Amino acid sequence: RDRARPRTIWDRCRWADIDPKLFEAWHDRGIALGRLGRWDRAVEALSHALNLQPASQRTAVALADALTHAGRAADAAEMLGRRLAASGDSNNNGGDEDYDLHLLYIQALRDAGKGQRALDEVEHMLSRDSHQARTFNALGLVYYKLDKPALAESALRRAAELDPKSAEEIGRASCRERV
Repeated sequence: RDRARPRTIWDRCRWADIDPKLFEAWHDRGIALGRLGRWDRAVEALSHALNLQPASQRTAVALADALTHAGRAADAAEMLGRRLAASGDSNNNGGDEDYDLHLLYIQALRDAGKGQRALDEVEHMLSRDSHQARTFNALGLVYYKLDKPALAESALRRAAELDPKSAEEIGRASCRERV
């Protein structure tokens, strides 16, 4: 067993002080700070990690989450929008990573109070592929944000029809949005 190898996320976090160019250490530091609820510091660490390794999808997702928790959903939406635009087609349902990133973008827009823009994005996704339960779930949550409960319920019912296994999860999400 290699004693120099870090054993926990906390050990790896300290490595960022030893070698400021160590991507994993900065990424892990951001995750650890987020777990502690220190969102502004998590944003700093994850931003540094993303500067070291701009292609890291998991760091971009973690940074968007940290920005949102830090009350900066508009910054999260802007960062995700730039990232999607750089990937070629900001409205692409293509690869799983881009699809997931696009759903996160819609959530960030919604959380930033840009409901109409979020609605435009999710409707464009649906125009390209109307068989994704998670896209209809996103549509329902955007409708709730826009205070259109009947349309929200309709979209969430469609999501449950497309993926009955996720119906309970979708129901919990809609309840959280209404609260």
